[in-house]
Parts: sequence; C-alpha cells; structure tokens
Amino acid sequence: MKFYIASPEYNRNSGGTIALHNLCHLINTHFDTHQAMMVRHNADASYAGFIRDALHPRFLCRRFMGRYETNPEWDTPFAEVACDSRDTIAIYPEIVLGNPTGCKNVARWFLHHPGFLNGKVHFGRGEIYFRHRDWVSSFEVNGSKTSKHLLKAYYFPSHIYNDPNNAIRDIECCHMIRKGRYTDRLHPTGSIELDGKSHEEIAAVFKRAKTFMCYDENTAYSRFAACCGCDSIVIPSKKQTPEEWLPSESDRFGIAYGTSEEQLAWARSTKGKMWEELNAEHENSLSAIRVCIAEMKEYFL
Repeated sequence: MKFYIASPEYNRNSGGTIALHNLCHLINTHFDTHQAMMVRHNADASYAGFIRDALHPRFLCRRFMGRYETNPEWDTPFAEVACDSRDTIAIYPEIVLGNPTGCKNVARWFLHHPGFLNGKVHFGRGEIYFRHRDWVSSFEVNGSKTSKHLLKAYYFPSHIYNDPNNAIRDIECCHMIRKGRYTDRLHPTGSIELDGKSHEEIAAVFKRAKTFMCYDENTAYSRFAACCGCDSIVIPSKKQTPEEWLPSESDRFGIAYGTSEEQLAWARSTKGKMWEELNAEHENSLSAIRVCIAEMKEYFL
C-alpha cells in the first residue's frame, strides 16, 4: 500500500508536524510492504483557498523550485502530486478540509479535537478516523468510521531533554502559554516565559528551574520539563478531574494537574514510571501503526 501524508513542512518546534513526518518515517523504515510519502499541506481545500495558496509569493516560489522541508535524518520522501490508485490512502490531520489530494481513500488522523485549531470541519463520506491520544474527541460524520484504535507515532528527543545529575536549580519558575492563552495566569512575577524559544534554549532553562507551569493542557513540553527534573504543572483551563483531563493514567505520569500538594506529590512519585513509559513509546507506536494499517486495508480494500 502507498500512503500520502499531508503536512506542513518539517518544523522541529511543532509537535503535530513532527508526528506526521515521523509517521511517514516509521512506515518506510519498519514496514517493507508499504510506502509513505509526504505531500504539501493545504488546510483549505476550497477553490478560494487553493487560489490563495497558489498565489502566495512564498508558496509559489517553493512550488516552482520543488522545495519542501523535511528532516534530513528521516526517510520522508516528498511527492509534489499524489497519484491515486486502488491501494493508495491519503492521511490528513484534522485541520485539513476536504480532500486536497483527490485520493479515493481518505484517513484522518486527529492530533487534536476536530475544529479546535481553526473552528472548521469539512470531511467527506466513507472516510476512516484515527485519534492520536484517548483525550481527543471521537467524531462521526457522513457515514465515516472512527476506529477504536489509537494511531501513534511518538518521537521523544531524549538527547535534548534529560535530567542532569546534581543540577543547580537557581530558577524559581518558568512557564509556557502556547494554546492556553485563555487560562488565568498563575505563574509568579519573574517567571521566565519559554514561548518562541528553541528546544535547546528551553531545555537549558528546564535543567535549572524548580517549577514549570504550562497553560496548554495538551503539549509534550510538560513531559519534557519533567524529564529535565522540574516540577511540571499543567494549569487547568476548566473544572475537571485529572482523570477527565487525561483518561489514560500513563499519560499523566510525572505531571501535576493543578497546584495542589496532592498533585505535586503524584508528579514526583511517578517520574520513574514516566521514563519507563517513554522508553516503551517507540515499540508501542510501531504496534499501533501495524494495527491501524491493517484496519485501513480492511476498510478500503
């Protein structure tokens, strides 16, 4: 089978983009009977959206030059045009509207709640949907199917985010806003804001900080902070329990949901389990991809 995975160009600071490119890489390096290729991301598949994208000077120049940024260390070939056939499947993240590749078989991978980022949902009939994590909303529309299986392609940059021995914790607090811009601010005066900084800059602060407070409830940076030895705190955006926030217990290892002493104790006591979970994520991702490919094959072919 051949997969065309629609994504923006590779961006090491975008978790969604990393997941999409890593899915392509894992398929190509671990599944000999399948091939995956990246295709350009077009979040608006309407005629107006196509014209706007095509006439944008930056995009037009990159198309003309055949430019598309990938991770040079990953096996992620790029196709300017998707060639549809019976055994071809297009994989779109939830922010893509319609079917820009024109492929008959369409799978959508919900990296976040459908409609959360752009307020729009425009999906076709007879598609199959996969969620990235179990906190992502299930979605049913137009006679399509939502799989009970999670599709994972987890990548953890452990060479950057790790806990140095005997670190000097001389920074009281750091924080990150990201998608949590509507949540009340609880970080103390003097806290270092990390939004917009590189991975290396963020890790350097994490390895000196006592506490990290994150207003985005669904970002990997909360785990990264815990890996660097911080007390990692997610600030709740609404009244809900930790179990309602992340139903899977293992997803909460090493992270406090709120600032209560109970949650801080939970985070500190489960850091060891968090590392065990991170070390198992690669094999778990391969198993998940194998199961989801089999389901796509049965659904479409």
